[in-house]
Amino acid sequence: MSPNLRRRCMHVTHFVLSCAVIALGLGCESVALRDAGGTAADSAAEGSGTLSSVVQVASYGQYSLVARDSKDSPGEWQFAVREGRTVPKDDYTFRWNFGDGQTYQGSAQTYTYTANGKYTINVDAVKPDGTLAFTLSLTIEVNVASNSAPTAVAGADLTTNENDLVQLSAAASSDPDNDVLSFQWTQTSGPAVLLLTPNAAATNFVAPLIDADTVFSFVVRVSDGSLESTDEVRVTALNVVAPVQVGPTANAGTDRSLVEGSLALLDGRGSTGDALAFAWSQLSGPTVSIANANQALASFAAPAVPAGGSAILVFELLVTSGGLSAADELSITVLSSNNGGSDPTDPCLTDRDNDGANDCLDGCPDDPAKTAPGLCGCGLSDADPTCGAGDCLASTTAWQNQALSSPQTGLFELRFNATPSKTNLDGVVAFSKGQGTGFASYAGLIRFNLAGLLDVRNGSAYAADASVFYAANTTYNFRVAIDVPARTYSVFVSPPSQAEVAVAQNFAFRTEQAAVNVIDTLGVWASTGGSHDTCDLMVVAAGGGGTPLVASAGADTSIAAGGSARLAGQASGGTAPYTYKWSPTTGLSSSTTAQPTASPSVTTTYTLTVLDSAGASAGDSVVVQVQAAALAANAGSDATVSAGGSTQLAGSASGGQSPYTYRWSPTTGLSNATVAAPTASPSATTTYTLTVTDGAGATASDSVVLTVASISTNSYFVAKNAANASDTNPGTEAAPWKTLAKAGATAKGGDTVYVKAGTYYETLRPQNSGTAGNLISFKAYPGDECKGTYSKSDCRVIIDGQNTRAPGADLYPRGYVRVEGFDIRNHTAEAVYLQGYYDTTSVGVEIVNNYLHDNAGDAINARNAVNARLENNEIYNNGLTAVAFGGANGCNNLTIRGNSVHHNGKDGLQGSGRTLMVENNVLYDQFHTELHQDAVDCSRLSDAVFRNNSFSDFTQLIYLHNLDGGFSNIQIYGNVFYTDKYFTVRGGETTGVFFDCRFTSATATNIVIHSNTFAWTGYSGLWIYGNASGVTLRDNVFYDSGMDVEATNTNSDYNVFYNSPKPSFERSNSVTMDPQFQNYTRHASWDFRLRSTSPAVDRGDALLGTVVPLPAGFADIAGTARPTGTRSDVGAYEFKP
Repeated sequence: MSPNLRRRCMHVTHFVLSCAVIALGLGCESVALRDAGGTAADSAAEGSGTLSSVVQVASYGQYSLVARDSKDSPGEWQFAVREGRTVPKDDYTFRWNFGDGQTYQGSAQTYTYTANGKYTINVDAVKPDGTLAFTLSLTIEVNVASNSAPTAVAGADLTTNENDLVQLSAAASSDPDNDVLSFQWTQTSGPAVLLLTPNAAATNFVAPLIDADTVFSFVVRVSDGSLESTDEVRVTALNVVAPVQVGPTANAGTDRSLVEGSLALLDGRGSTGDALAFAWSQLSGPTVSIANANQALASFAAPAVPAGGSAILVFELLVTSGGLSAADELSITVLSSNNGGSDPTDPCLTDRDNDGANDCLDGCPDDPAKTAPGLCGCGLSDADPTCGAGDCLASTTAWQNQALSSPQTGLFELRFNATPSKTNLDGVVAFSKGQGTGFASYAGLIRFNLAGLLDVRNGSAYAADASVFYAANTTYNFRVAIDVPARTYSVFVSPPSQAEVAVAQNFAFRTEQAAVNVIDTLGVWASTGGSHDTCDLMVVAAGGGGTPLVASAGADTSIAAGGSARLAGQASGGTAPYTYKWSPTTGLSSSTTAQPTASPSVTTTYTLTVLDSAGASAGDSVVVQVQAAALAANAGSDATVSAGGSTQLAGSASGGQSPYTYRWSPTTGLSNATVAAPTASPSATTTYTLTVTDGAGATASDSVVLTVASISTNSYFVAKNAANASDTNPGTEAAPWKTLAKAGATAKGGDTVYVKAGTYYETLRPQNSGTAGNLISFKAYPGDECKGTYSKSDCRVIIDGQNTRAPGADLYPRGYVRVEGFDIRNHTAEAVYLQGYYDTTSVGVEIVNNYLHDNAGDAINARNAVNARLENNEIYNNGLTAVAFGGANGCNNLTIRGNSVHHNGKDGLQGSGRTLMVENNVLYDQFHTELHQDAVDCSRLSDAVFRNNSFSDFTQLIYLHNLDGGFSNIQIYGNVFYTDKYFTVRGGETTGVFFDCRFTSATATNIVIHSNTFAWTGYSGLWIYGNASGVTLRDNVFYDSGMDVEATNTNSDYNVFYNSPKPSFERSNSVTMDPQFQNYTRHASWDFRLRSTSPAVDRGDALLGTVVPLPAGFADIAGTARPTGTRSDVGAYEFKP
């Protein structure tokens, strides 16, 4: 059983303890416990009720072993090694034996015993050289209370539709001892989904889009702290098959009779199909003139007939959609006015509201006070300036209902405002026939869902045509277009200062209300802990105003080959809501939305047809011109080959007109000069030029440089796999050494050791130092080095510790040493060790282009380093911190550039120092540990620059804190800070940049933060807390990321906020608006580059260089020079046309 690690202080009532030395006065005021493998100095404050074993170590001070029984968790004990305030524990490795056969290495932990008895705990303090310094020992008596395992209940198996929000609940789980339970949800089968709260009793996920019905399995693990049980639930997600496209149907209405001289209405609105075109014609009977013969609603004047007689007129309605047509006939009998004949069902002969206007001419046939909708619509008096608006309906856990101004049986709109009290609300606005008492009572439901999005009920499930996130205490304007006869509705929402978004179009009434024929009530509901106010309810009749329907497809545009453009379709007039149909559909992201993205491969004319709810249609066209791509040649990437070696060139062509012909020059060393990818074997460094000719005779060229690695005259070679390899050899390429040990013992300043492919089960340990300008270089042989920039591959020289040796490269106490191109793995401590906390300063060390992974300790321990360079390394899955620097003296002039840091056990970069440069690094995904870890964790820092880095998914992305020092001259610019997971660590929510200066002696001065992008950073994007002054903030984007600055002399301007409150101290040039990223759909492929229409383009401070220091060649995170326009853009990315 491994130690059970917990971060908490247990209140102790009593325990029995015997130990070698008793030190009274220890209590539980605070115990800062670290996780397995921790090496930080943890402590327990002294007070009554705790005993310890104490030892005095010459030159190092006093150490004590502290133990405490946690009575609320049977068998659980807390242990910690304590030390004098000025002496660090880092100089020792503490190896534990808990007396029951279990061991551990670290300075503090919580351990759970499973059986009663007395146990003697021994802790050996081991020096860096492996010798024993001293031993702490104590004996405890453990009393493990009986405990029964909990019962896990994952709930009944579920069936859902793809793209639905699914809730899993283990709330029915129980424990016979009434212990507090913890939960852990894990997916065991099916395509991977994101569980939003995997450590809670209930969790949610969104069923992904699937091609066929799919079963997802989940296991919940329920624990009482010592015992646990599991249960499984299966969720079947149904593939929602799109309806088969069929031709239109024509419906000319029901045969009827009417009186001569009356106005006869021809009504084809019962026809179905996409973007219908209508054509009425007369087939027989006395000829009449048909008005609006090309509309769904047409009319004619009934002709005169002989007294006492009649005439039969037959009409045909032809409807066309997408090249398909359908027809229907209508027979109307015209009666003589003196024979008593009439048709009481004819709308031109009835007046339902008795206002003197026949129904076919009455715009409000059920409102006796109005014959047209007017300003406020049918059922509302135009004399009321608010049209009945202003009242609010507050939601509770019981349904609250409000009657509409009048029952609605046809086409109408509900308009209202809604303000949610929090995100992840689970609240609903709904409409119904009569007073609703439950979800099934309502025909239509609009939901603020648990995922922070708006969605709408469509028949049997919730869905959405567009992703709209909502924020707490923000008012959203809703327009709901309802078609009662068709039992459908469309929902449109306008977030603050944004255009209207179609969340749902033509969604079906809830399945249980499929037969409802009148809507007269609005209802609201919210789950416990939240609410929303629904105000300004207005009922507006469809078709008000009488403005003709107009369609606009937008202005013609052009795109580059392979590019895209957003079409700007819109409709006005007529009778809302509108339906949209684009043709052809080729290259469109959607053919039924107003503004799809078009990505045609050839120049295309797109036609937009708009149909309003009254049956009117209108059309318009737009041309998307595709500019022919120019012919381009690509000779591939520059490469290095060893002397006598070869490589394959990777030439290619694009654009222009195929077919292509290829010619390389010079031809020296090439296997074939007229193919795209010949083999090159140059004898010296050569620049090869590829010339491509296309089918139209156009030409294009590109070059590639093949560098033949020059072997220094002061060179040695290690090749363990060579048949003649031996450490008795002279170390030449022809007669190489076998081991790294021989190379380390021999190499001196100015020497280069080339290590050939193989796995070396040893430590690289140089015995000499180089000098400035004459480094000792240990390099993977050309072609055997690690390939790639941020992600390393094909590393052929491996230094493997076999989980028994440490470190991989031991450079202490050497200086001016370079380690390059190695895969260093499986060591029990560091991958690369420069020096320890109190060791002498190391100078001029370079760690370049290595893959450092799966080591138990820090990847790079660079404490007290001066003029060191850590560049282009991938640092992955190490047990502790990726790069530890600082130490007692701090680092000076340390450069950390171009590294990829991810999935390590602790912080990304941790330390202190002066003149620190951190640039072009990618640090991501530390949440896999479910612990509080930071991308950058620094104290006592001055003259530091963090620029053009990407930070994501740590607790704090940059965390600067200190108890007895501070920060000065800190520049943070050009970075992207974001989180991609709904995750809250035990220490608090995530933050972007956090200056923690709460203590009197900790200060932050002269802080410059500009040109960064903060997105979904959790608690706050930027938090400056405590004693800070002289803070300058410019040109930052805060997207759903707040700013909390407690600093004097703060100068903040030209920032862009979205879904984030703008602080009161912001100056006039800061704005609140959507920055329009290329892709900002959460949990998708992030792309924080700006669109051409972004308001952040050219919005930066024109005087930025006079306000903050800018480097020569100022560029964004992608390397684009700033500015490209009249001003720099706001955020980390400069728009590049």
